[in-house]
Amino acid sequence: MTRDARRECAMRNRTQQALGKWTDLLVRSREEADCLGARNAILGLVVTQGHVFGPAAEFVEACLSTVTEADLDNLGLGYALDVVSEIVDGEPDQYEVARGNTGIVSQCRDIVARYSEKLKWMTTSRHGFVVLGALELLWSVTPGDASLASLATDVSSRALTQPYPGVRSGLNNLLSEIIGADHGESSGTRTPGQAGT
Repeated sequence: MTRDARRECAMRNRTQQALGKWTDLLVRSREEADCLGARNAILGLVVTQGHVFGPAAEFVEACLSTVTEADLDNLGLGYALDVVSEIVDGEPDQYEVARGNTGIVSQCRDIVARYSEKLKWMTTSRHGFVVLGALELLWSVTPGDASLASLATDVSSRALTQPYPGVRSGLNNLLSEIIGADHGESSGTRTPGQAGT
């Protein structure tokens, strides 16, 4: 093994260790400061300004596979799903393209699609940020899923806690888009009940 290969392997191992630590902290965090610190550390490793890096797939897999019922109403889970959304809506960084890793975003989208049932379960959260993140991912990777309109209708009838004012409007806009698409309506023509308090 060449010196450069050893260095790259060591760096990959350190990145994986850090990513695992930060992912666990983010998914389980309830405090804003912890969430922001973990989110920013993860972003620096997996996606920056829409440019996705190699460890992104490991983060998406770890994030979605480790969520338990105890995490369902954690603020950090909403942040984690937001990072996953940034990844699946991104594009491979030029460094990844140069290394031949052009399919990193597709790989991440495939992982999200594999966890679609778990994401549907996450929409049962009382936390609007978590529900918004789960629905955004479902709508992004499985837009033709006929069950999404039913799911959106159910979500629109529940009272959810909202950590930020923008979550309510974002969630209501997404619910309108999903429900409208099911009825052949253009985006935003049907307004569901207020999702949130």
